Amino acid sequence: AMGPNANYWFGLMGRSFIHMHHFCWAQIYIRRAQLAGVTAAQREGMLSHAIGDLNYVLINAEPSFVMLPDIFLAMGNAHALMKRHDLAVLAYGEAQQRKPDYWRPYSSWADSLLAVGDRKGALAILEQGLQAAGPQPKLAEQYKRLGGNVDSLMSTAAKRAPKAPA
Repeated sequence: AMGPNANYWFGLMGRSFIHMHHFCWAQIYIRRAQLAGVTAAQREGMLSHAIGDLNYVLINAEPSFVMLPDIFLAMGNAHALMKRHDLAVLAYGEAQQRKPDYWRPYSSWADSLLAVGDRKGALAILEQGLQAAGPQPKLAEQYKRLGGNVDSLMSTAAKRAPKAPA
């Protein structure tokens, strides 16, 4: 049975809303996997379960589903927590392709690149994120920590941007 607000959510998200409970379950598993006292085996099981739920949504959702960037972001985060940074990076890239001005995938992507020792790649991803999403505080902080100059980057980006006709 559908709740009283189902039509509102279908209007917002389209037919794919019917699968969103799997995304919610995945988020719960990802959070629980990070709790203190969780054994490595339990963490692995919870994260695998989360990835299964996220894959279910990806398989069943429409290609235009508005939540795809968030689903790929969660997928990347689950892989990163399992130290599968190669798969995490692929998922963050999928999120970024679907919503280039969404800052979160860039942040997590940079963290995964740093985890495998790719400082240069992390700087490049943060630059791309700052140029696409603007001077978002978390991206700016990460960029500064790696030695980047946000003000210089943003003023260079502003100079390159096409001028609006007067």
